[in-house]
Amino acid sequence: MNTLMQNINMHSIGNARELGGYPSADGRKVRQGVLLRTAKLSTASADDLDRLREVYRLEKIIDLRSVEEVDGSPEIALFTGTSEPERDPVIDGAEYIHLPILDLHKQMQDTYKYIEDNDRPPISDFFTMINVSYEMGYLGDELYFMFLDSDTGKRSYSRFFRELLTLGEGRSVIFHCTQGKDRTGVAAMLILSALGITDLYG
Repeated sequence: MNTLMQNINMHSIGNARELGGYPSADGRKVRQGVLLRTAKLSTASADDLDRLREVYRLEKIIDLRSVEEVDGSPEIALFTGTSEPERDPVIDGAEYIHLPILDLHKQMQDTYKYIEDNDRPPISDFFTMINVSYEMGYLGDELYFMFLDSDTGKRSYSRFFRELLTLGEGRSVIFHCTQGKDRTGVAAMLILSALGITDLYG
């Protein structure tokens, strides 16, 4: 797969690419310009928003971030460095659909209980949070299983596919999390698997 084919030429949006061009086992290819994946859109410039609207005819924005990442929360500041809201911009003609994969509030409550039960010092910095998160399986390979096995993840990924099935002809969908990697990557993997794409490097 030529990675240049997947570049959707966004200058202010991180990790911006598409799933178009991947070949299936029967020789067909995923249609170009339909399935777009990125990092958060809160950094998007006016030019990039215009491109999404006019070139890609964007119909749906599917935001896989937690409520706390979107609306802002002191709890999320340990991970992102900010507790301020980072909402997606409004794009004319595109519907915003929030499908959080993680229930961060529950995750944080479970973390505090774990700390208390194991007589650990309170979390006061990023590195302590990372260490505890690894111990609890919130980071590393176990994270991907949690996305797919949690009630929140199952519900949101199921709705994600229902939204794809109602996408209009000639329109596109963009799906993203904060960095455009883990939650977005799992969503991309599920789509490609459903389309019979087995060789991601062919």
